[in-house]
Amino acid sequence: MSVALSLSMSAMCQTPKKRNEKPSKEAVQLAKEMKKEHWKVPIGEPSLERQIDDALWYRDEEDADGKSRYISGLGQSHAENYDVARLQAEEIARAAIARNAGSMVTTTVDNMLTNSQLPKNKATSQAVIDAVINTVSSQILGQTKVVVSAYRELPDMVKEVQIRLVAKSSDIQADIESASRAEITEMEKRVIK
Repeated sequence: MSVALSLSMSAMCQTPKKRNEKPSKEAVQLAKEMKKEHWKVPIGEPSLERQIDDALWYRDEEDADGKSRYISGLGQSHAENYDVARLQAEEIARAAIARNAGSMVTTTVDNMLTNSQLPKNKATSQAVIDAVINTVSSQILGQTKVVVSAYRELPDMVKEVQIRLVAKSSDIQADIESASRAEITEMEKRVIK
């Protein structure tokens, strides 16, 4: 299992370190371990140490309530072509962000259903949750930032690409609330007819 997989994102300050500051010791150590596993960065991307340092910063970033400011997702894919593997890895990472946002969806939908005119049952709640997750998953596409992009060539000439994306929790929460309101309103219209 790759070292970068162990970088789970949770919650710290305001922006990643300036490019002229040294990466943390933890980032340097993790990058060293990844390099032993033959991971490299694409041309034009920051060093692996810098990318991992940024990922650690996003992991540790918290809001005033101590909640994580960012949700992350990791995607890893293999293909004969680098670009295909990268696209697949990004999709997997976006899906991971959507899964990580699932508890936010459930909480928001349950709270909104309490104040709606819909019947309070598990089927109604699950229908709204499923619709909101589908809506939010498609909206996540434009709200993500790549913080780690690495690849390696496997012995069979296949490219393996690893992508870590982050998205702002507050942006996702706003999308969840908007999608939840719209779905509940639509369901109320159908029930009232």
